[in-house]
Amino acid sequence: MIKLKYFAAVRAAQKSQRPVAEMPPFDIDRLRAKGLASRIAGFLFNDPRWLLALLRRFWPNLAFGNFLLVTKGVDVRDILERGDEFETPYGPEMAELARGSNFILGMQDGAAYRQMKSAVLSAFPPAEVEAAVRPIAERHSRDIMTRASPGFDAIGGLMKIVPVRICRDYFGLEIDDETEFADWSIALSALFFSDPTASPTTRQLAIVGGDRLIKVIDRSIAAIRDRGGKDERPLARLVALKDQGRLSQPDIHSIMLGMIAGFVPTNVLAGGNCLDVILSRSDARQAVDAAIAAGGTGKLDRAILEAMRFKPIWVGPWRYTARDAVIGQGTRRERLVKAGTVVMPATLSAMFDPEIVQRPNEFDTSRPYRDYMVFGHGIHLCIGAEIARIQIGECVRALFSKPKLRRARGRAGKMVNVGAYPASLKVDFERSPLCRTVDQSMVTVVCPIRRAVPLDAVRDKVGALGNPAIDEVGNALDNVGTVHFASLAVAATGKDEKSDLETGAVVLEISGDGSTDDVIGAITQAMGHRLRPILRAVCGLPGDASLQDFLKKHHIEISPSFGSTAGLVFSGTPGHSVRRILAEAELADSVREIVEKPRAGTGNALAVLTEARRHAQSLGQFGWAFEPAESLLERPPGRWWRALTTTLLAPAVLATVAIVILACWRMTYVLVFGNPHGVTFTNVAIAGTALLLAVLGLLAIALLFIGLCFLSLRRLEDKDRPQNTPIDLGALDSILANEDHCAQNHLTAISTMKAGTLRRLALRLSFYLISISAQKVFKPGFLATINTIHFARWVLLPGTDKLMFFSNYGGSWESYLEDFIAKASEGLTGVWSNTEGYPRTRWLFLDGARDGDRFKRWARRQQVPTLFWYSAYPHLNTARIRINSKIRRGIASATGSEARNWVSLFGSLQRPLARPAATVGREPAPLPVEELEAGEIQSIFFGPFGALGHAHMLAIRVPEGLPAMQRRAWLDFVIDKTSFGDGVPAGRAMTVAFGPDGLRRLGLKGGVDDDPLDTFPAAFRHGMGNPERSRILDDTGPDAPDKWQWGSATAPVDAVVICYAAEPAVLKGEVAAAKRKTTGAGMKIVAELPLVVNREPKKDGGTTQHAGNDGKPERARAYEHFGFADGVSQPIVRGTS
Repeated sequence: MIKLKYFAAVRAAQKSQRPVAEMPPFDIDRLRAKGLASRIAGFLFNDPRWLLALLRRFWPNLAFGNFLLVTKGVDVRDILERGDEFETPYGPEMAELARGSNFILGMQDGAAYRQMKSAVLSAFPPAEVEAAVRPIAERHSRDIMTRASPGFDAIGGLMKIVPVRICRDYFGLEIDDETEFADWSIALSALFFSDPTASPTTRQLAIVGGDRLIKVIDRSIAAIRDRGGKDERPLARLVALKDQGRLSQPDIHSIMLGMIAGFVPTNVLAGGNCLDVILSRSDARQAVDAAIAAGGTGKLDRAILEAMRFKPIWVGPWRYTARDAVIGQGTRRERLVKAGTVVMPATLSAMFDPEIVQRPNEFDTSRPYRDYMVFGHGIHLCIGAEIARIQIGECVRALFSKPKLRRARGRAGKMVNVGAYPASLKVDFERSPLCRTVDQSMVTVVCPIRRAVPLDAVRDKVGALGNPAIDEVGNALDNVGTVHFASLAVAATGKDEKSDLETGAVVLEISGDGSTDDVIGAITQAMGHRLRPILRAVCGLPGDASLQDFLKKHHIEISPSFGSTAGLVFSGTPGHSVRRILAEAELADSVREIVEKPRAGTGNALAVLTEARRHAQSLGQFGWAFEPAESLLERPPGRWWRALTTTLLAPAVLATVAIVILACWRMTYVLVFGNPHGVTFTNVAIAGTALLLAVLGLLAIALLFIGLCFLSLRRLEDKDRPQNTPIDLGALDSILANEDHCAQNHLTAISTMKAGTLRRLALRLSFYLISISAQKVFKPGFLATINTIHFARWVLLPGTDKLMFFSNYGGSWESYLEDFIAKASEGLTGVWSNTEGYPRTRWLFLDGARDGDRFKRWARRQQVPTLFWYSAYPHLNTARIRINSKIRRGIASATGSEARNWVSLFGSLQRPLARPAATVGREPAPLPVEELEAGEIQSIFFGPFGALGHAHMLAIRVPEGLPAMQRRAWLDFVIDKTSFGDGVPAGRAMTVAFGPDGLRRLGLKGGVDDDPLDTFPAAFRHGMGNPERSRILDDTGPDAPDKWQWGSATAPVDAVVICYAAEPAVLKGEVAAAKRKTTGAGMKIVAELPLVVNREPKKDGGTTQHAGNDGKPERARAYEHFGFADGVSQPIVRGTS
């Protein structure tokens, strides 16, 4: 028999209740159902309408012991309207948690109920909800979804957070941790509404959660009083009613706990269930999508209300029968309900009862409001229904505004509950076009010249397209918006014996967004009318043929692998589309003026970032910049083992190796060991031995083959004859004519392969090693540490011995080659050492390009003029593209100290120096491996202040209860004047130190349940004046703290300010300002001390002064009073330079 808690079990639990301090740590996951039975029950009763329909028909009043489930719609309404007979049973527990005062949901109709409800409506007037709550809900919902990524938890990240923010911004509560606050409220709601059997776990969580919520309420009340001034939010109104004598403190606790527990958990439950219905039913989804498209709130509210009808927050509320009552009077189901019976009027069943609801199983947003009981019915109709309607509506609007929103795949897309409350449901959606990475294709089209024409004539035709591209072509490609770079070259491939003319090919190199077909389609659309005459004249393009099909036919796949054209492709900005690169550049330019606006000192970096965000938002075209974006450019480098495992586990390699090993193992087993039959221990051992021998034999053969290949290659290298002649000046002039006109350059080089199969194998090996390193080892977009390449490729023209190299790179030709010589000479040498005339090489990868002068001369000789070249963003190099990407990421997500790094991206703020304009004598050192946030650390930490030889100390006492405005004003002054960063301040400086009581009295906050100083070391919390600490420090006898002038228990000090200056007059002004601000803030200066630098003492008590070579006196060495030596007094801190 079901035994419910009302009310004997409630009283017993209250009587045996332990203090909060003895409760287990709060963990909402303790509510999570566990075990197979709970999973089966969840599956069967996730949507219990089928069971309720059966009960309505065959057993409308289902009784178990003192529990009665009522399913007929008219009876449900009747019970909810008879509040004097069927009472809400929540009162005892609500009053207990509020420490003596009940909330209206636990009260019955009467004078006390009406008085309490009047206070609630005065504090939370329904008339203001639309104007006050909707902007809050809309703003937070939009902001959360703007920053959401696919795989977003719509319940944990939205439905659970927005109600808490309404509690903060509208109710007026001081909330530190939003998720924690929501969990505390859920624990209360679980005790009141979903714990009929008095679970000890649920009660423990509710007691702890309630205690913490009351601390939040009390802290919020204190903050209201501390702020003073006019505050028209609900909690402030309740405080005003208390001051008028109309409410007590427990009354405020009761009202706020009731509103919190009735709002946050209920909306999490209602919003989560509603979302589950919308994602499950196509008719519900269509209604929501149509309502959002139509705009406004009415249609969306109706769609959400109808969705909530299909899955309301509960099957029905709990009611306690105060005296004998009859339900269903005059019908066949008439029943006497005895006093003491716990009744559940099933509102879910009532909303699907065809006797009172028309077409109940249809999703109909036009049905009358009387069909709904999702917010209750009767006297206890939900007082927060209007707030809930607005909040859930704005959450749904923001969520389903994401394109193609859908459940995440697999288990992540299913709603997970903690107890009765939704905890997680993840959704996927499409990112905005400027927020996602794109596939890039590097298309190479090689069209052999089939007509006997001079190649110079063909070059003239191609050159007419321009380098840079003529306006007509450039504008057309700009409008397409998917082509990064394109070039057209004419390559000489040999000589035609019949005509004695050079043979050649027209080579079209394109780097674009999308598939190969997309890129070819884009180039055809933009400049097909210019390409067609050239290809028709010399490459055999039929007059009526499709140019796009012709280009596809002559497109060659490039890779290091056998079966494709030998070559290598590389992208320096992988995943970034043309439109994204241009948009991020425009964003950076639009906020640059804000960031680089002159300010005193360096300004507050976070304030600068906030201003930049406001400016970008005000322009209306950068909404995408506030969304999280996929980016490959910020990914860290990989590891060599990834390259190795990728190679060995490649399907083709793995299958080949496995087949060869199995074949050799079988041969060894049969030919060497005589193919023994049967499964015996001996035969198994023989099989293992055969396998081992086969593997070792194959390894030996492979090593022998590789060794012979390299030895043969080494012999060839010894015979090579490098060429050292410089390029003809006329040829060089034609090349230089097209270089260095913008931030980028283009290089086209044609080399001739050395003869022999071994050279072809070596070329593919080099290509593969570079390719796998770029993919798996180097940082994306880098070759080793080179990051100046936009797009580059090598291609061995099919059927020829010509190796072509195309590169779109940033900077000059000289700096580009210097990068390769210094940082990636082995890769260049591995490839080009297989071509004629290359500087002398050893073992394929060594020497070669390391001979910089010869390499540069050789490289210039290989280079040919770029006849046609297009760049979508000629003003940008790869470094700027990466910086712009980081600027965009900072706009979206940078917080706190990250803002300083963000500002430094514009070049107006050095890192780690905090105040570069006011520092002298020290160049910024390279950032250490473990970088500290130097801009947040006082300068004295990094070293002495050098020439600032005058100082003055102020010891300050902070009184208890100092008003927040005065604390804030003094702290603002301190932050503005204190010297931060790894630099020597120029002219003046200030350092500040705090004691434990000083931090607490100045407003340091911890969690509602924690001491804010708990995370500080015990030595700091004790203070130097602590008796036990004094013994450790040997501060005894005449050195005991009670003999101190300040800093002891009898003469405490909470903060110390030290002002430094190079000149006494400057110091005097600094000290005067500090005194004025300190006393003006209500603090007391309990001691002050002028500080001087003592030079090495003489025996007579004077100081020694030495003379320099020029006869002028030199400053003597400062005297260390405590006798500390370097390395002890100034240890090197990890993370500093």
